[in-house]
Amino acid sequence: FHLARVIFGFIFLWLIYLFLACIFKQIKWRKIIFLILSFGSGLGIFTLGANFNPDYLYERLGTDFWISEGNTFLSLYHSPLFIFSQLLILVIFWWAIERLNKARFWEVLGVGFLTLILGLTHPYDLIIVFSVLGVWFIVKCLLLKKWFWPLFFKLFIIGLIGGAAFAYFYYLKLNNPAFAEWLKQNVTLSPKIGNYIIGYGLIFVFYILGIYRAVKSRNKPRTTSTSLGVRGRYLFFLGIWSIANWFLLFAPFPWQRKLANGFHIPLAIIAGFGLILAVNFLKNKLKISANGRPAFGWTSWVLKSLLLNLVILGLVSSNLFILGLEICLILQKIHPMYIAKDESSAVRWLKENLSENDLVLSSSMTGNIIPAYSGRKVFIGHGHQTSEWPDKLVYVSHFFFFTNGADSQKQAWLKKEGVDYLFFGPTEKSLGQFRPKEKPYLRMIFEQGETAIFKVY
Repeated sequence: FHLARVIFGFIFLWLIYLFLACIFKQIKWRKIIFLILSFGSGLGIFTLGANFNPDYLYERLGTDFWISEGNTFLSLYHSPLFIFSQLLILVIFWWAIERLNKARFWEVLGVGFLTLILGLTHPYDLIIVFSVLGVWFIVKCLLLKKWFWPLFFKLFIIGLIGGAAFAYFYYLKLNNPAFAEWLKQNVTLSPKIGNYIIGYGLIFVFYILGIYRAVKSRNKPRTTSTSLGVRGRYLFFLGIWSIANWFLLFAPFPWQRKLANGFHIPLAIIAGFGLILAVNFLKNKLKISANGRPAFGWTSWVLKSLLLNLVILGLVSSNLFILGLEICLILQKIHPMYIAKDESSAVRWLKENLSENDLVLSSSMTGNIIPAYSGRKVFIGHGHQTSEWPDKLVYVSHFFFFTNGADSQKQAWLKKEGVDYLFFGPTEKSLGQFRPKEKPYLRMIFEQGETAIFKVY
């Protein structure tokens, strides 16, 4: 997992810099925008509160704290899957900008198979790719008042090959009950648009400054402005990507948040372009002053340093807080950021002594840990990947572990659900008054510290 994150992260950042080199002529601005894209975040730190329930997430909390796929730094920090999928999205879009007009058939097939890999890896991203390329193509046709059949057929072939992933998942939905249940429960709606705006913070501010000029650049092959040294056709595509993605975040799908994957890329690059426009605007204003000399306020080293530091702090404050918080949680050995030695040994015992068909009952939180480190099946785990999760959560948290009574019902329930083993650690103990050592239908077969494993009879 960590090795994949490092490898994909390195390749992704390398390609991002090369991509920026195609857009911005000045090396200074490439580096600055690379840093904004790699480390930039929002102002979600100002929306933090004590209660992280779903209502709070959707009503108040900035997205830079919890929608990892919508922030490059969090994707690099948390998920090799997100960064791998964003890498493929970048390559596909980059090829479309540079090669679609002159691409040969074998290239189109190759990009089609890349799109298929993307669809099989992270199928939500096909909606992003197809929507952005489709809107981009239609806008090009409208602006030039011509329907480009060769380009249409190339995009159609890519869509046909990549769309095979949809057919595969539809087949799974019809023939795999577990997958169908997961799909039904996989509801990841977007929060309010204000949460996204806060989640992008200063990036959104500079994005607003740059989006009009980016889209206005249309499809000019070289620059939108010779003095700025920026390639217009890239900005035009990024503008289409960002605008289309804003609509996708609130499209009528049950997994809207997933469509934020990679959204940070066009936002941050156009924000960098907006920063260039702002800096050039201020430089021009400095020339219009008394006696041809700049006003004191804009030439003051202290003022400029203060302004620069405020911008930097505004761009990285949330990410710095997340890093600091995680370090504190690990140092304080807070579960599940820190897994105690007793619990780790118990999970290892499950791996070494259970078969693949044995079923383990634990809390939902522990049920996320056991499969990751032992590969053994659990009765309840991840909310989206556990069939009938809401009902199971009630039985586990408010029935089985909650009280120490109703033993006949609990024994019958364990038998009915086919549970073979009971995992009992500090997390399960915190759910209520259940004392497994007292139960005749449970026999302890492992104990270390505060963690024990029981065989169900």
